[in-house]
Amino acid sequence: MKKTHKKLLGFFGLVTVAVMTAVAVALPNPGVSALSNVTDTIVIRVIGTNPEISIDGVESGTVSINPEKNLTISYGNVANVRVVLVYTDLNGVEQTFDLIDENVDYAAGSFPLSLDLSQPQYGYGDYVLRATGDGASGPDEDIIQFSYAPFVAELDDDEETGKAYVDLDYTESEEGSDEDKIGEFKIEVFDEDGNLVTPLSPITALPPEKQVELPFDKYDLPSGTYTIKITAYNLNGDELTVRYLTKDIEGEEVIPVPDTGKISGNNNVSRVDFLITGMLIFLMTGIGGVIFIARRDSRKK
Repeated sequence: MKKTHKKLLGFFGLVTVAVMTAVAVALPNPGVSALSNVTDTIVIRVIGTNPEISIDGVESGTVSINPEKNLTISYGNVANVRVVLVYTDLNGVEQTFDLIDENVDYAAGSFPLSLDLSQPQYGYGDYVLRATGDGASGPDEDIIQFSYAPFVAELDDDEETGKAYVDLDYTESEEGSDEDKIGEFKIEVFDEDGNLVTPLSPITALPPEKQVELPFDKYDLPSGTYTIKITAYNLNGDELTVRYLTKDIEGEEVIPVPDTGKISGNNNVSRVDFLITGMLIFLMTGIGGVIFIARRDSRKK
């Protein structure tokens, strides 16, 4: 009886395994089905390890009278882009403006950035633009500095005539207040010791004059580097801003006068030399005369 019971259990077990195997074979394979009927695209994004960000459109260190700045912020391998502008006005007051703060999800691209520095929140002065991109391996940063000025100045040397000019560039506009408009320029020249070269400065120039002659050629100035200070005053007579230029002067070559004195000082003759030489000649002539007379008297005897 026990043997018969065991045989029945074994038979039902085999039947159960067979049924489960048949069901498993009959069910569709999800992996095979996905491969045979592909309808979606799998995108794999590789995050770079070198973040990059740069500012284009304005060269760092430039001074310009144009208030409009068109820039481009380019980036790559970063998750966030931040752009900050720091403005320092002519009185030294500093303000900070947050211009861009965007998540870019490690993309590569660019932001256009336009500034109009004539707007009320800005004005004449110095600017620092800082762009920062946060990447997987850390941040990257680009910084440029530029200035917006009432005027710019350049030194123009005319090689044919030997004359020197200061070329002024500024915008004359009816808009704006008297505090921002240029009323006059004062040009001063200083030597290497900081002394004002009074023969040729100061010079006053009034708008719309944009070229001022500096008469260096009219004065016999010693060689050296001279500083040209150009100060702009507004219509109220207040100092607006200052610019500096430099000019190197090479004086005409002068043959140095040798030291004189005491007979043969550098082969030159002085008054003392004439006096000493004359006394020596007189003394030698007298001694010669005495010797001549003495010999003549001895012969007579």
